[in-house]
Amino acid sequence: MVLTNEFSIPASLEQVLDALSDVPRAAACVPGARLTEANAASARGDLRISLGQTSITYRGVMRMEEVDRSAGSLRLTVQAQQARGEGGVQGTVDVRLRNSGGATLVSTRSELRVTGRAAELPERILQGAARSLASRFGRALTGLITENGAAPVTAAPSMPEAPPEITVSAPAEQEELAVPGVVRIVTDEPAYVGPPTAWSRLRDAAEDLMRERPWLVPSASAAVAVVALAVVAGRRRR
Repeated sequence: MVLTNEFSIPASLEQVLDALSDVPRAAACVPGARLTEANAASARGDLRISLGQTSITYRGVMRMEEVDRSAGSLRLTVQAQQARGEGGVQGTVDVRLRNSGGATLVSTRSELRVTGRAAELPERILQGAARSLASRFGRALTGLITENGAAPVTAAPSMPEAPPEITVSAPAEQEELAVPGVVRIVTDEPAYVGPPTAWSRLRDAAEDLMRERPWLVPSASAAVAVVALAVVAGRRRR
């Protein structure tokens, strides 16, 4: 069975190659893997893989067979047996790296001999599981590179030499509006105020008299007072 996959890592080719060549760290990035032993050339442990509605646990070893830094390639061998039942996986995994616009494109080609439960499943399920495994491995490897400080850092935008000046002006004082003349209240219908009373007629007559004959103001004021008392007394009698 031949499985091919491709994924991108946001780091330089040299950084990705260094991370993949570190067998213990790279093996720890494989989803579902539990390492029991690891050194510079190999890693041993268990690997649990989900295949459709079922899952299989393999127990085995992965070995780094070749690293070609000038070509940007690696070759690994895999040999594992099912933890339960008969069956296993063995074969080779070739990895090739290429620069891709500031990132590194990782291409894998696995030639595997599969027996046991996995061999009974449709190839599309195995291909889907391999794609998912490769994608999750790529994310974990990206995290490993970032933790080691190897991931490229996007430059922060440059700041201006001096911060811009912000001027805040106080609101202008509102001028008081002077409204000369008389203020009239206008309604839709004029209010009925009734006929002029005797008191209002008397007051108007007194004001006219004071304007025409000011020398009579004292006596006129007394007369108005007398008349006003008389009017009030008359109202009380009524």
